[in-house]
Amino acid sequence: MQERLHELSLARGRLFARLFTAVGPSATCWLEANFLLHTMLFFTTLMVVVAVFAQIRGITLFTFHPLFMGIGSLCFFGQGLVAYQNSSLLELFGPIMQTHNKRIKVRVIHQSLQLMGSGFIVMGLLFIFANKAYEKKSILPHTLHSLFGTLVIFLIAVQGVSGLHKMNQLESKSATKIRRWHGDSGLLLWDLLCATLLLGMLEFLNLTLTNVFVELCVVGCWFLVHAQLRRKGDSSGEDREDRAETVEPVEMPPDASL
Repeated sequence: MQERLHELSLARGRLFARLFTAVGPSATCWLEANFLLHTMLFFTTLMVVVAVFAQIRGITLFTFHPLFMGIGSLCFFGQGLVAYQNSSLLELFGPIMQTHNKRIKVRVIHQSLQLMGSGFIVMGLLFIFANKAYEKKSILPHTLHSLFGTLVIFLIAVQGVSGLHKMNQLESKSATKIRRWHGDSGLLLWDLLCATLLLGMLEFLNLTLTNVFVELCVVGCWFLVHAQLRRKGDSSGEDREDRAETVEPVEMPPDASL
């Protein structure tokens, strides 16, 4: 399983390497900008919420499902995934953290954002269960959106447990690296989260230019997060281990290898 996840990351990395080669270095630098990523994630979350409310034109139990799912996936999971490469997050939260170890600070930021994202997704799951119970519908998954969503919930649980083990290992200052598949599976989880959002929107929202624009924004968020993960950054050797567990493997010159 670990080898297959790694092969998937390699294939994804080669795909994005070709895409960024095609758009050129100037466009690549623009797409990798921190400001663009943060703006796009928050803007897309807002647009998803607006699109859902515009479709329902009211507040129901179901309304809170896409609301919490969108916030958890885009605002928190998307941000948490790039914590290792995005210096803005460390500059924002680093000064108020007790530890002075940069490596641990980045891990804690990553873990905190993922935990908050998991909390919002669990709330979204509870609201869809409540809505199905209210409408007397089966809670068993029967659409592509619900099947993908079930897989996402399972992977979130796996990632949470493995991430906790990695944090405990880091705090114990052990030289042994564990759960090396955690980074590759995190990238797969992000892919599935975005696919689940898109499937839910395609199933629920009407086919209008505005809704198509929102769906393209979700695709853009997926793309920009992977763009951030391509960044090599200027961290010292102490932090390169962490990046190796998170960044998609792409072709790099020998002196930049991890």
